[in-house]
Amino acid sequence: MNIKKVLPLLAALILACAAVVVTGCGTETTTTGAAGSSDVTATTGAATETTQTPSSGSKNISIGTSGPGGTFYPIGIGIAEAMTRDMAGVTATAETTAGSIENIRLLKAGKLNFGLAPLSTAIPGFEGTAPFDAPMDIRIVGTLYSDALVLIVKKGSIASVADLKGKKVAVGKPGDGVETAAQALLAGVGLSYDDISEQFIGGDAASSALVDGTIDAMFELGAHPMASVVELSQTADIDLVSVDRSILEKIIAEKPQYVISTAEVGVYSGIDYAVDNLGNVAALITGAAEDEQTVYEAAKAVYAHGADIAQVHPAGAQIAAENGLQAKGIVDYHPGAIKFFTEEGLWK
Repeated sequence: MNIKKVLPLLAALILACAAVVVTGCGTETTTTGAAGSSDVTATTGAATETTQTPSSGSKNISIGTSGPGGTFYPIGIGIAEAMTRDMAGVTATAETTAGSIENIRLLKAGKLNFGLAPLSTAIPGFEGTAPFDAPMDIRIVGTLYSDALVLIVKKGSIASVADLKGKKVAVGKPGDGVETAAQALLAGVGLSYDDISEQFIGGDAASSALVDGTIDAMFELGAHPMASVVELSQTADIDLVSVDRSILEKIIAEKPQYVISTAEVGVYSGIDYAVDNLGNVAALITGAAEDEQTVYEAAKAVYAHGADIAQVHPAGAQIAAENGLQAKGIVDYHPGAIKFFTEEGLWK
């Protein structure tokens, strides 16, 4: 399937055009475009095939993404197209899943070849800490782009993260990328769940609860511009809470898997100011037992086609080999990925 044929399917998501700046590790990258949402949007059931029809005699490769409303879904479609195009005899399929936690569990079970996950979920998966009961035997293929954690509130109601004390706050689902990043941000301002009334909901359920006043604030995670936030900003009077950079720098010093993410003016309707917040680095992951040559060829294909993937979602513009090592020293890379980055002169 050609990437250009995917664009009409995503037209409903393309609601705004914006410039987004993501800052981390001393570099700054600008992307333009639209579409996107949380990368942990839930779906029901096991992984579901969404793209590519295997041809006779081809090797089938499956890539776990998210629900159709998540950033991982269009990114996964672009990655599948890149692999199918460049890997001889391979048909790659992007599959809808419940998001990063399920992707890791499906990799462990041998039901996926690759998956997408933020480092905040990949790290506990690698280490075997909550929400996982044991190490999931995953490896990094490469880091791709930075998501942003946004704090959404009713206009004029809450000015800072510290103001969440005593409030009802939607923090995503237990153990997902939203919740993990939200906990890191709360801790950065000296808060914990002891100080707020945490609500384990996300996505559309959280948006509806914010609009009807059931909750006071919600966290959402995705690559700017997030379709869910675009829609909310067009249908309700909201603010996005910007976080002081000194707080973000303190968190990043302790947790290097995070970066600073900035949504510039004009990304969302009614938000006429830049919004700084915690960025969560997204990665392509695989199982430790995956074939080395397959992983090598997959990495080569993905990093050769960042510009093509950007046609599906603007976050693809960040996908480049030089941005692929942000997890080095944090989570083990697969030998096939190490081979690729060594050939590129980047693995030192």
